[in-house]
Amino acid sequence: MKLNDYLETGCSKELCEEIAKACGFNTLKKAREELIPEFVKDFFKERTPSFYRKGDVGDWKNHFTVAMNEQFDAEYKRRMSNYKTSFKYTLW
Repeated sequence: MKLNDYLETGCSKELCEEIAKACGFNTLKKAREELIPEFVKDFFKERTPSFYRKGDVGDWKNHFTVAMNEQFDAEYKRRMSNYKTSFKYTLW
């Protein structure tokens, strides 16, 4: 509804709710996985492709081994070695 108000689309509350439901994480995940060909599913653990992730901080620890993390860190360091931008984070 906030986006509807901001964009001044004039959509009804019901339509906004339908759009929100259609764009929800679980709906999009299910729709995407239904479109994946069977032979592609064979490449995934338990034949369940996970193109959509929850985005939980630190969840990578449930999927990476120590060796995989070390390999990732080394590759990240190599690829980012020429990246000069720095970020400063502050607490409000």
